[in-house]
Amino acid sequence: MSREYCTIEEVENYMSVEIAEDFESNVESWIQWMTEYIETVTGRVFIADTSNSEKIYEVDLQRSVSVGGGIVSPTELVVSEFVNTSTSSMKLTIDDEELDGDEFLLYPATVEELPKTRLVLKEDSGFVFTEGEQNIKVEAKWGHSIAVPGNIKFATIVLVAGMVNNSWSSEGEMSSVTMGRYTMSFKDKKELQDFDRVQEILRMYTKVSL
Repeated sequence: MSREYCTIEEVENYMSVEIAEDFESNVESWIQWMTEYIETVTGRVFIADTSNSEKIYEVDLQRSVSVGGGIVSPTELVVSEFVNTSTSSMKLTIDDEELDGDEFLLYPATVEELPKTRLVLKEDSGFVFTEGEQNIKVEAKWGHSIAVPGNIKFATIVLVAGMVNNSWSSEGEMSSVTMGRYTMSFKDKKELQDFDRVQEILRMYTKVSL
């Protein structure tokens, strides 16, 4: 099932309307579209997986450290965002050898702080992230947060409301805006201000490419 960052009821409450039953399938589609749009724009998934799945990584030779003509493999690996809070709830494998949970650490270090983004090998583990092709496997619950953050929910509601308004444009005077391939309409100053706030929220969460 597709992720959905808000519900039809939340859209109704925001708009102070009751959506007809035969129109709900349209709104359901728009919720999914706006959820996907937010994920695409920000580069983040805001409801994490509920079970572990595997992602494969490798060490980039150009980012390794050269010492005395040799290559020292790093002890830190930056990975996609995940929500596991203990090493015992996930799996790390290097060159087909699975590490024990007490041989690596998760960062940010504060247990409650999510998402986690880094794996660091303990000095006494005897392991390094060796150079290779797709030789590092990580199993985790991937995603930015366990439940959708409130401001992302708000952003989804506002965008879906704009889609609803656009479909009802003949019922009143509207101000239309375009985001990507989607056109939305807003009926008053407050809704336009909410749309401006949505753009701020999305900029705040958008990953910066280095």
